Amino acid sequence: MPYVLEKISLYENDTVKETNFVVKNDLFVSRDTSVNHIGFIRLQMDKYIIIAGETMIGNLAEYQENRIEYTTKIVLLGATTVLFPVDVTYEHQIKQALIDARKLLSEFPLDYVLVLRIPLSILRPSIVRFCRKHWIPGLIICVHDLEELQRIPITWIRDAVFPYKLVFIPHFLDWQEDQLLAWKQVFHDSNLAYVDDNIFAYEHLSKKLLKMLGIYPHRGILRTGGEVTYNVVHDDNQPCLLNRQAAYSDKIEFTVFKNQVIRAGSQISLPSKKGKELVIKIPGFFQ
Repeated sequence: MPYVLEKISLYENDTVKETNFVVKNDLFVSRDTSVNHIGFIRLQMDKYIIIAGETMIGNLAEYQENRIEYTTKIVLLGATTVLFPVDVTYEHQIKQALIDARKLLSEFPLDYVLVLRIPLSILRPSIVRFCRKHWIPGLIICVHDLEELQRIPITWIRDAVFPYKLVFIPHFLDWQEDQLLAWKQVFHDSNLAYVDDNIFAYEHLSKKLLKMLGIYPHRGILRTGGEVTYNVVHDDNQPCLLNRQAAYSDKIEFTVFKNQVIRAGSQISLPSKKGKELVIKIPGFFQ
């Protein structure tokens, strides 16, 4: 059923502005335009703020252990899309590990993106070429010590990745500031896309990282032609949003995923249909 979200405040780019959305066929068909002459059902939302659904770092092992409980936790944290790292120890394990991950997630009710997480010791051009060929947008590198970082064949890696802008993400197993500095030094002049800090499970991905990985504009923005997926909070909680001064997940009034309400306050009703894997063909296109 088509409807209008009228006079709702939109949180976007660290600002809040009043706007209107028109929803039809489970898509946003219009935003930021007058709705005076539209005869659809109207939802008066002048006391609320709408936010694009979050994308969060996931954990396949936790999902496998208790699927419903884990997914409920994700929704309560405001996420509707999950970035799942797939762990491999040796290069020959990659294909099967991805097959197993997709099989495990075949009934996952939210959307997801797969990236690889590998030890630095097996980082080589062949793995980079695999990611490029199979549209894996991110490679999380587990770093143990500084000596490993100095041995990265950065020139070969750069040649192998072109033209796919694969994102290199560090995971410091024994975090020290000098490791982060060494990581930045290795990648700074490489012309490769890289993240300069750890990312953690249950962490919301920043818009910058969403753009780097190519998840934006599929996620992270409420756009004309986009899916109707968003969070809503009362406008009293605006300070939690601006510059992310505090977490806002416990302030969410309701969450809509593909035009279906899946959260109302603390009550969760998981989507009736399974989600989908987002295939990222062009990372970094909107940077």
